[in-house]
Amino acid sequence: MSSRRAATGAAVPATTCPPVRDAERDGRADAARRIKNTALACAAAVMAAVALLYLTLPRLVLRPFLDPGAAGDAEAVSTATQLLFVIAVLQLFDCAQNIGVGLLRGLDDTKSGFRITLIGYWLIGLPAAWLLGHTAGLGTLGVRLGLLAGLASTAILLLRRYGTSLRTHSQAAAVAA
Repeated sequence: MSSRRAATGAAVPATTCPPVRDAERDGRADAARRIKNTALACAAAVMAAVALLYLTLPRLVLRPFLDPGAAGDAEAVSTATQLLFVIAVLQLFDCAQNIGVGLLRGLDDTKSGFRITLIGYWLIGLPAAWLLGHTAGLGTLGVRLGLLAGLASTAILLLRRYGTSLRTHSQAAAVAA
């Protein structure tokens, strides 16, 4: 289940990098912005379809992994169903942060992507997972919510950095011309 989602999210950055690089090299910031918007829209459509499946048919999604009729699995199915609701939102941000890294790579800005993911994962996500999972007593759900916080902040910061970098590159190209 998550490997298919990850494969979809991981393929998008590789496809955004070359067109962004070409658009930036040719001084077409508007095209680079359209690439970002198109990549995010396409990914959001796919992730929304998967999220709809998770939200409407959780037992069907979980059936290959858990047997709802087995003794003792009722609690596991209940927990997994709760986690599917979090994962339905989490995957949107996961895919967006992958796109953000690919977009920055297209601008030859790999350092920012690295720094931002460190901040999002280690300074935001990990403490949030610990606080929600252990301190707030939410257990596995809290850990996943912390992961969601880390991925969401990473995605927002990466896409914000892309916009800033794109403006900087456009201004530098205008001065050089």
